[in-house]
Amino acid sequence: MDTSAAQSRVQEIVDRVTADGAELGLQVAVIHRGELVPLVSPDRLTEMAKVAYEGPDEVMGVPLTSTTVRSTIMNDPVTTLDARFSDTNAEPTSWEATQEVLENAQITWLTTVRADGRPHVTPLVAVWLDGALHFTTGPEEQKAVNLVRNPHVVLTTGNSTWDRGLDVMVEGEARRVIDRRMLERLAAAWRTKWDGRWQYEWSDEVFRNDIGGPALVFAVEPEKVLAFGKGTFSHTRHVPR
Repeated sequence: MDTSAAQSRVQEIVDRVTADGAELGLQVAVIHRGELVPLVSPDRLTEMAKVAYEGPDEVMGVPLTSTTVRSTIMNDPVTTLDARFSDTNAEPTSWEATQEVLENAQITWLTTVRADGRPHVTPLVAVWLDGALHFTTGPEEQKAVNLVRNPHVVLTTGNSTWDRGLDVMVEGEARRVIDRRMLERLAAAWRTKWDGRWQYEWSDEVFRNDIGGPALVFAVEPEKVLAFGKGTFSHTRHVPR
């Protein structure tokens, strides 16, 4: 393929992908004997075409989330008791009891993974809303840096007593929330935490307040939730249907 033909083909692809105003910036390269080589796979191209109608699925490597449609909403999960790690008379912890802990938690511990594989753990204030656990982070904080490379996280909450209470672990993938209506609802939910000091306003797809800089908002749709009962010790697993 000669250079002029390659350029024509490039423009043809760009015009097709950017139809309907979706500026995806598809890049192609002319390499080795003038062959035109797309820099994305056919599967990825299909995903990008979908984005033309539904919005981008990632920004700077950090996945975004649709805040209106979820494929793994934890409304009625499959609940099982793991007898290997439970007392003989233990009963599985209900999803309602598990969800109550997530809703009322004052502190939640977030675990992310650094680029070199080392874990990073930090306490934060999380919000449970619409079947997902939400948290915020400054764009330059270590957890935000980690999420660019690896969006898989674990969030843990509960209490430090050994003979009573319930500890809960949520495992899933963190995705950016940028929808204005969802951010407004989340800001209202954060204002109910603690003594009302978590005052956020939505602006340019991030949270802002009078104290610090912009805060990215993430949602974690649970792929698995573990509930650890104490007193009568139990190990319960909740997974989406």
